[in-house]
Amino acid sequence: MCLRLAPRCIKVAESWVLVTLDTDFANPFVYPPDRKQNDPWVGEHKGRKWRLAHCKWFSFDMKVLPDAPVSLVATYWGDDCDHATFDIMVDGAKVATQTLNREAPGRFFDVGYPVPADLTKGRNSITARFQGHEKKNTDWLFGLRVVKA
Repeated sequence: MCLRLAPRCIKVAESWVLVTLDTDFANPFVYPPDRKQNDPWVGEHKGRKWRLAHCKWFSFDMKVLPDAPVSLVATYWGDDCDHATFDIMVDGAKVATQTLNREAPGRFFDVGYPVPADLTKGRNSITARFQGHEKKNTDWLFGLRVVKA
């Protein structure tokens, strides 16, 4: 199950709300040692950094709240089409499969993925993995946040 979030065109209100709910943020271009990867590609588009994996995967260790429901919120570019089908996994459990096909032409957009409570209960962190399907890429990931659900 995926949640469509409000478009970024209402930046002031959305940014204020999301910042107050964030528990962690991963910049896909900055890859510290705790961020794992298998053949990722990196680049920049419209002044923002991105990361993708061509038929492979990358992952981030993300902080979570041990006693509150959370969602992963991924930021994508809306003009990507048909080359990306991938799974979003949390500690080995698939929480969503995503295929993007020009979802929001000409702009960035966010998609929320609720994380089942049993994957975060009593824990301070999770590993969020973006896994491309066979002969498919992950999409350009411009940001990943953990927010209170």
